[in-house]
Amino acid sequence: MKVCILFIYSDDTIYNGMLQIQRKYVHKFNNVDSYFIKMDNSQNDDIIKNDDIISIKGNETLLNILYKTIKSFELLFENNYDFFVRSNISTIIDINQLLDTLEHLPKTNYYGGANIMILQWVGSGIVDNTYFGTHFTTGIGIILSNDVVKHFISNKDKIDYSIVDDISISIYLHKNMPECLDNFIKYRFFMHTLYTNIQDLNKDSFNKNTIFYRNNTIGNRNADVLIMNHIVNIIYK
Repeated sequence: MKVCILFIYSDDTIYNGMLQIQRKYVHKFNNVDSYFIKMDNSQNDDIIKNDDIISIKGNETLLNILYKTIKSFELLFENNYDFFVRSNISTIIDINQLLDTLEHLPKTNYYGGANIMILQWVGSGIVDNTYFGTHFTTGIGIILSNDVVKHFISNKDKIDYSIVDDISISIYLHKNMPECLDNFIKYRFFMHTLYTNIQDLNKDSFNKNTIFYRNNTIGNRNADVLIMNHIVNIIYK
């Protein structure tokens, strides 16, 4: 099995610190390729891959996260991955647990992840209640089988880029690949996300079901860097 992990990333002092922590472990798996994807409006080329950094021409905005995700899918699809995992720079992934879980998931028509929500608010491109009630996997960890990514690439002009990435992905699949929803529901409790807190995080916080460790301390991203490093040291020793 071959897996590609894409981490949403942008050039920033805090995020660069997170990048160095991610690099401590993500490249240690022979069957997993990990890339950090960003936007750069100053570059001449449409897309540049430099080692583990993929840079797409354009501005770093919330709604451009979906655009740089699809562009990265296009660039990497020929590598014949079984699964693509889309996460973010501040989420630590237990890759051993991820691989074990993926072995038990369908290799086709799969869309899912660890943190399922139901849309019931406006904002981030949602302007009314048209899509209220839509189940979606948040950007903490979106998992797509190869055929689903191929469908996105082949129909990239039909994707709604005016809606934030994780919700837009779900809306598209509801409309165009409804067969994915059967697997989405069937395996929705197969994974777990831990939202970390440096005050109470210890070895007892970790369990075999956790794959994604989400770090998003409001108003103190420096604390997230410390937590991330602590998590990596525990998981990967």
